Amino acid sequence: MRCPKAKAYREYKREYKRFKRGYSKDRVLINMNI
Repeated sequence: MRCPKAKAYREYKREYKRFKRGYSKDRVLINMNI
């Protein structure tokens, strides 16, 4: 039970980091446009 959960959590953290990085990049582009 614990192993798949830990794997899913790792996958989630990786996706979240990628999302945050892309989001901040978009924020910077928007700020530069304004």
